[in-house]
Amino acid sequence: MRAILSGILTGVIGVGLLPSGAFAHGGYYQGPRTPSGVPIPTSGPTTGGGLRGGPTTGGGGYGPAVTGRKGKKVREVTPSTTTLPPAFADPPVMATGWEQWWAFHREEFLRTEPGGARPLDVTPRQRDSGDGPPEGVREAAVRALIAASKEGSADVRASAALALARTDDERAVAVLRSMASDDAADDVRDVALLALGIVGGPIEVPFLHGVFSDASRSERARALAAIALGMVGDEDAVDLIAMTLTPGEKAAAKIPDEVMAAGLIGLGAGRRPTAVPVLRQALTNVRLHSLVRAHAATALGAVGDRGSLELLRRQVLNSREPLVRQSCVIALGRMLSVEDVEAINALLHVAKGDRDQTVQSFAALALGAIDGEAVRDQLLVLFASSSDNDKTWRALALGLQGDATVLPTLRSAFRADDHEESLQGAYAIAMAFLHDREARALLESEVSRHRRFWSPTYAAQALAMLGSRESADVIHARLDWATDPRQRAAMATALGILGDERSTKAMVQQLRGEDSIYLACTAAMVLGAARRTDALEELIKTAGDVDRNRYVRACAASAIGRILDSGDVPVLADLLAPQHYLSPLVSIAFARDMLDKR
Repeated sequence: MRAILSGILTGVIGVGLLPSGAFAHGGYYQGPRTPSGVPIPTSGPTTGGGLRGGPTTGGGGYGPAVTGRKGKKVREVTPSTTTLPPAFADPPVMATGWEQWWAFHREEFLRTEPGGARPLDVTPRQRDSGDGPPEGVREAAVRALIAASKEGSADVRASAALALARTDDERAVAVLRSMASDDAADDVRDVALLALGIVGGPIEVPFLHGVFSDASRSERARALAAIALGMVGDEDAVDLIAMTLTPGEKAAAKIPDEVMAAGLIGLGAGRRPTAVPVLRQALTNVRLHSLVRAHAATALGAVGDRGSLELLRRQVLNSREPLVRQSCVIALGRMLSVEDVEAINALLHVAKGDRDQTVQSFAALALGAIDGEAVRDQLLVLFASSSDNDKTWRALALGLQGDATVLPTLRSAFRADDHEESLQGAYAIAMAFLHDREARALLESEVSRHRRFWSPTYAAQALAMLGSRESADVIHARLDWATDPRQRAAMATALGILGDERSTKAMVQQLRGEDSIYLACTAAMVLGAARRTDALEELIKTAGDVDRNRYVRACAASAIGRILDSGDVPVLADLLAPQHYLSPLVSIAFARDMLDKR
C-alpha cells in the first residue's frame, strides 16, 4: 500500500540550558534574552497549559543555546536513540500550545497547496515535486536502504525500515517481514511491524494478527501490530481486530488498556463500517479507562460514522472526562457540515467555556474545519473576545476555514500584537492557510527581525506555504546570518520547499562536516523534509559510510526515505491527530517518536 509517513522530527538533543518560562498553551514567550536581545531557548517542561490530570508531551532540553552572534562555537553533544535533532525549529514548549499542534501537523501543510489539508483529518494533495530522482539514482537509494536494514547499528536499521516503507518498492515487504520476525533488537522489530502496516497487503494479516492476539508478547508489540492491521485496510483485518477486542466480558477484562486502545485506533485506521458497533460500545462503556474511550471516539471520527453524531455531541456536553470530551470534539470536526446545527452549537459551547483549556482549543480547530458564513461569523466573535492564550487557536481556526474575508482581521492582529512572538507566529501560519500573498511584505519583514528567534521561523514557513519564491533572498539572508542550528534548519527547509538550490548547498556542506553530530544530523533531516532530490547522492554516500557516526547514518537513511516518498495521502496521519499526540499510551508514543525521528 502506498503511503506517506507523515510526521515531523520534533525530538531534540538535551543540553543544560537556563531554566525559564516559555510558551505555555499558545501564550507568548517570556524567557530570558541574550545581550543582543534574542530569547534563549529553555529546557524542561513548562508549567500550566497541559491536560488537567493528563499528560504533557515533549522530552529533554532543546539543543545549543542561541548566541545571537556569528562565529561562536556550538557546544558538541552526543545524541541518543530517542533524541535525534529536529528538521525544523521548534519552540521550547512541552505543554499543549498551538506550537505543539503545529509541530505535529506542519509537514502535511507545507507539502500541500494552501487549502489542501484539514486540521483534524489530514488528507493533503501532493505538492508538485517535479519528476523525482532519475531511475538510476532511485535504484541506488533503495539498495542503500536494503543494505542499511542489515547494518550492525539498531538505530540505522530502524531508520532504514521506515524509509523502506516510504519507497513503495516491491522488495520492501520481504525485508520488513524478516526484520519484524527475526531482528535482534526489540525496537527494530516493533518499527518493522508498523512499517508492514504501510506497505503490506492482505497476505500479512495472519502474521500481524498473530502478534496482536498473542498475550505472551509485549504490550507495545501487540499494540503496534493492531495499528498495522488497521492500516492494511483489509476487511478481514478489521474483523479480526474487532473479534479480538470482543471475546466476551471476562476475557475482555484481561485485555490491557494499551492493547485495547491500540486496537480501537486500528479499527479507525481501517475505516470500515463494520467497526462501528465495537467503537460505539467502547465509547459508552464507563468501566473502560477514559483513555480507551477517548480513542474509541477519535476512531469513530476516522471511520466517518455520521450515525454517531448525536452520541458524540452528548459526550461533548456531558462527559466529566476531559480526554473523552476532547476526542469527541475532534471526531465531530472530521464529520460536520454547516447544516449540523445542534452539534455545531455544542462545539461553540465548549469553545467558549469548557473547564479544560485544551478542549476549548481543539473545539475551535474543529469549528475551523466547517465551511460556512455562520460558523465564520461565530469564530470572528470568539476571536474578538479572546485572551492571548485563545487568540492563537482561534486565528488558526479562521485560517483553516478558508474564507478570505477574515484576512483584514488577521493582518490587523498581526500588526497589533507585534510584541508577542507566539501570536505573530500563529497569525503568520493562519494567513498562509488563506493563501494571503498580500501578506508577503509583513512576513518578509518578520523573517528579517534579528532580535527575534521563533516568529521568523514561522514567517519563513508561511512564505514556503505560499510558494513565495520572490522571498527566497530574504530567507537566505536570515539563513546566512543565523548561527543556531534550529533557526538555520527552519530557513533552509523553507528555501528547499521553494526550490532554492542554495539551501541544498548549505545543508550538504553541513552534512559533510564531522565536527558535530547534531549539525550533520540536522542537515540530513532538512534535506529530507524539503525533499531535495539533488541531495540524494550525498545522502546515499553518507548512509553507506561505515566510518561515519551511526546517528548521522540513521538520519541520512531517514532523509532518503522522505525524498523517495510517493507523496500520497498519509495513512499514518491518524497517529498524529491531536488526541493521539497527547496520548500517554506507550505504543502511540513509541510510534510517534519513531515517525518523528526517522
